Amino acid sequence: MSDQAAAPDFPLRHHRLYQWLRRASLLGSWLFILGVPLLHLRALASASGLSTGGAWAQLAHWLDLRPAPPPALGAPWTVNLFGLELLDPLAGLGVLFSLSPSATVLLGLVPTVLLVALLGRFFCGWLCPYRTILAASNALRALLPKAGFVPRDRPLPRRLSLWVLGTVLLLALLAGTQVAPVIYPPAVIARSALRAIILGGLGTGALLIALAFLFDTFVSRAGFCRYLCPGGALMTLIGAVSPVRVVRDAHRCTSCGACDQVCNLLQRPATGQVGAGCERCGLCVAACAPRALRFSLARPSMPALAAPTVEERRLVLGAVPAIAVLAVWGRDVAKPLRLRPPRAAPGRDFAARCIRCQRCAEVCPPRAIRFDGQLDLRGTDTPYIDARLSACTLCMRCTQACPTGALVPLAGNEDLTALQRLVRMGKPILDQKKCLPWNGDGICRACYYACPYPDSA
Repeated sequence: MSDQAAAPDFPLRHHRLYQWLRRASLLGSWLFILGVPLLHLRALASASGLSTGGAWAQLAHWLDLRPAPPPALGAPWTVNLFGLELLDPLAGLGVLFSLSPSATVLLGLVPTVLLVALLGRFFCGWLCPYRTILAASNALRALLPKAGFVPRDRPLPRRLSLWVLGTVLLLALLAGTQVAPVIYPPAVIARSALRAIILGGLGTGALLIALAFLFDTFVSRAGFCRYLCPGGALMTLIGAVSPVRVVRDAHRCTSCGACDQVCNLLQRPATGQVGAGCERCGLCVAACAPRALRFSLARPSMPALAAPTVEERRLVLGAVPAIAVLAVWGRDVAKPLRLRPPRAAPGRDFAARCIRCQRCAEVCPPRAIRFDGQLDLRGTDTPYIDARLSACTLCMRCTQACPTGALVPLAGNEDLTALQRLVRMGKPILDQKKCLPWNGDGICRACYYACPYPDSA
């Protein structure tokens, strides 16, 4: 970025207010991730007759899915607000690369891509839940030297995140499956929170976030965001055309370096070289005592791409066999059969479209939908039904909540009542040899107390 500031100035000049707004936005992101599943869980309990009355009953009616999706659903990875579908650019692009697009994916992708093109990589600094965890990592890094331990800040190839992004999209193309949700922090955090609230347990996602935290703290400052995050790399590419930039007034700058010290993504604002990787957090602007930095509307400048370094070439050559193995691993091989949720897209289309958002479980009244823990590219964290744990009632709420068409909603001329009559899932069968009351060995009543409709069933 040139040292010469472009006019007009960006209107957010009150730096403290700017930071409070950003922190409120990050807090709102966490409240959305944790609050919406909690509200749905309570609403489903109310709808099932487990709790009634008062504001919770009204909230249950407001969030209930009859016949349309609820006003609020999902998390920052994929959000539905009052019927408006918003997909993370990485989620939508992954489905497109898997050659199984749907109209809902295209409609959900357009608004977010336009926002990133206008505001740049703002999602990382304003909405990503991992940004709060990164702040805790930075705080710990600042405390460690006082205890006699100086954490490392190992530099890695700057374009490593682009290679990670390319690998994710290439696997979507070759293996027909979504890899990004397994490693992308917003998706992992939202999925882990929803699973803990709705089904219990955190899954492997919590381990990944813990490893990222340790990597950022002890190996490389903000290393995951700088070098490994595929979503950040994609937003950097799209945000290269953003007119909202941090510019430097060379006449005011005293070269104190305070702005470089607070920048998580090493954009070097002290030299005026703030590129497309800027997350618009405003920390450098707030740290600048002589007020030499400010937001401004400027003409985008596309940086020239340097030739790959020797280290990057070695990295790519080493990744080729790994990608080939992963692509074969993701193909259709003999795996345990899973009963998918109703109206699941056939075969390859389901694995290609499912972005592991777990909305289907969020709205499932009997909590019949579980998530696959098998270690293969296509099966990891995809939904299935275990009728022995809880039977699907074919309410079709999951098909209405799916943002990508992995679960296809009923057409207008299809009769749901007739379909429900054909399927009787999870009907219990009494084993008389094991039943205590049947054999005169006492009174048990465990099944009676567990049944939600004991008097009618």
